[in-house]
Amino acid sequence: MLDEAHHAKNDATWLARLFRERDDGSNSKPLFRDKFTRMLFLTATPFQLGHDELIRILRSFAAAKWTGPNAPDHDRPYFLGELEELESRLNENRKLGRRLDDLWSRITRGRVGPYAATGASLSAA
Repeated sequence: MLDEAHHAKNDATWLARLFRERDDGSNSKPLFRDKFTRMLFLTATPFQLGHDELIRILRSFAAAKWTGPNAPDHDRPYFLGELEELESRLNENRKLGRRLDDLWSRITRGRVGPYAATGASLSAA
């Protein structure tokens, strides 16, 4: 059980390196890798994290023991691949959200005003 798990969001910290492999090419195995059949991370601040930070926290679960009778249904590479897919989709969602914000900010009062005054739907135009 890891309380205040949001402190493991930064890959460069000692805490994160206990659970996750480094990206520096050292091929060093995390100290806690394959030591636990169950992992519980607690934090009171999950929605203060950006999704990139959340993905890094979730990668920590790859340190769990992936063999034995209590092992997950899929292997570690599958889990990490699914996280990459999730990260890709979240990045795309963020990009599209920013595009929507940009387009929304371009709506002028003149374009919206007539509909706002009557309560009519914009789709009726």
